[in-house]
Amino acid sequence: RTKDSTDTFVQKLLAQNNIETKMLQHQIDQHLDNSQSGVYLNGTIIELTKNYLLKIDETVCKVIAFSIMPNHIHILLTQHIDLAKVVQQIKGGLAFIINKELGKKGPGCFAIR
Repeated sequence: RTKDSTDTFVQKLLAQNNIETKMLQHQIDQHLDNSQSGVYLNGTIIELTKNYLLKIDETVCKVIAFSIMPNHIHILLTQHIDLAKVVQQIKGGLAFIINKELGKKGPGCFAIR
C-alpha cells in the first residue's frame, strides 16, 4: 500500500481497542480498497512499476505474476534469498523510482507498506 492510502480513517480505527482483529482488518481493507488517497499507481507509474518488476535480478527472486492496483501491488514470486530482503529490495526500488517520477523528496514521502 502507498503510505498516503493509510489515511486518518485507518489511524482512527487502529487507535480503537474495542474492535475484534478480524473486523478491524476487514474495515481497513474495505476503506483502503475504495479510498482515493494515495492513488499513485496509474499512468506512467504503471509502466515504471511493470518494467521494474520484470527486470528484478533473478538471483533475488523470480516474479511469476503481478497485479498493479491504484494504491497497492500483488506479486506472486519465488524467492531465492530471505523474503525480508526480497520485499526490502522491491519496496525500496519502487519507492525510489516512483518518488523520482512524482518529484517527491525526503524521508517517508512515498513509503510503501
